[in-house]
Amino acid sequence: MYHSIFADFYKFLSEARSEMTVDHIRLTKRFMTVNEPIYPKENARLYHVLRVLNEIFGTSIHSEVNSTDGTRPDGVEAIPVLGTRAHSTFLEGKNKEGGGDPSSQVLLSYWKFWRTPDVCILCSLNHRI
Repeated sequence: MYHSIFADFYKFLSEARSEMTVDHIRLTKRFMTVNEPIYPKENARLYHVLRVLNEIFGTSIHSEVNSTDGTRPDGVEAIPVLGTRAHSTFLEGKNKEGGGDPSSQVLLSYWKFWRTPDVCILCSLNHRI
């Protein structure tokens, strides 16, 4: 999973005044509890994992169809940028051994969303700055 909160987490850890709260520990335990088991169906696993991740991150990571090719990552979050929605979070889950590699799947999802016509304009603007 890629999310900008990991950069914030790194900064948080480097600050001397940072302390883990009881709430941080509780949410971490809840995440580990729902993430560890093998579920009968992958969508059941994703439902439970996304509920906890959204509470931890304060986001609304959800599944969304890519308008250009119909693919559907297990989770995305979009933020408003220059009048369009730019996907800043991508998640691919895995319920058991076998099947596709989630790290490859999330890389492809990231690439596919960022090359869509609405977002591609952001890439060209970035190169001009």
